[in-house]
Amino acid sequence: MSTRFSAPQIAILAVLFLCICCELAGMGTFAAYIFANDSPAVAIVEPSPTLTRRATALPTSTATPAPTYTRVIEPGTGTGLPPIVIPSRTPTRVANPYQVVIPTPTAPVMAYPIAFTSTFKVMTYPVSGKTTNDISNSLEANAIPDPHEPGSRYYALTRWQLAGNWVAKASLRGCEVNSGDVSLAITMTLPALTPTTGVPADVLKRFDTFMTNAVMHESRHVELTLQGARDYQRALGNFPPTSDCEGLKVQLNQLFTRNFDVIDRANSDYDAKTQHGLAQGAVFP
Repeated sequence: MSTRFSAPQIAILAVLFLCICCELAGMGTFAAYIFANDSPAVAIVEPSPTLTRRATALPTSTATPAPTYTRVIEPGTGTGLPPIVIPSRTPTRVANPYQVVIPTPTAPVMAYPIAFTSTFKVMTYPVSGKTTNDISNSLEANAIPDPHEPGSRYYALTRWQLAGNWVAKASLRGCEVNSGDVSLAITMTLPALTPTTGVPADVLKRFDTFMTNAVMHESRHVELTLQGARDYQRALGNFPPTSDCEGLKVQLNQLFTRNFDVIDRANSDYDAKTQHGLAQGAVFP
């Protein structure tokens, strides 16, 4: 059986067909949008300025220990700086009767870790006699030559040895100090009257006065040297970076020499000012 549609019915059916097609097209577009945006997100991150300066962009480990630079100097007599404790003399004094106490200066503030070690010891040599003339002759016979001043000899002497060591590393700023250490060894040598049995009281008193002044003079040398070593530690621990490690090595060598010379000069100037302790009463008889 066939169905015939009139012209108005055909027109209505056509309109309905077009509407259904539009709806289907809209749903297809919406479904396509959901499918495309329901997939996992892929983040695209631009590298930040910090990430572009990664450590992996630097040269591989170039930190190598620098050699130890050591120079030895033996300034002439003395020093003077409290606290100094000298026990009263007795006829049974031991070989090392002088208790010299000199505090180490406070550690400086530094950008890099630089260790500091120092040793200080007092050594004595024996002198003898019962008169000022005998003791004076004994002192003269045992006087200590000073390599710092060829041909000179002193009754008391302070010697010091300074050493510096450091490690350099490549960094974002070029090349800089990574770590290091400064070491200082000081030895004070003094005369000790032995034995004292039978030595007149006035002679002992005169010798004790001489030793009090001699220890004071030598102690000042110790203080100047300790402070100079601390100044070197501060300079090494705050040394600015350079463009390359070879250049840094040269500059650190120069830094050591410069600070060494400053310590040496300070001790020499002190001796010149005090006439190696004579102006401070470090003289016998």
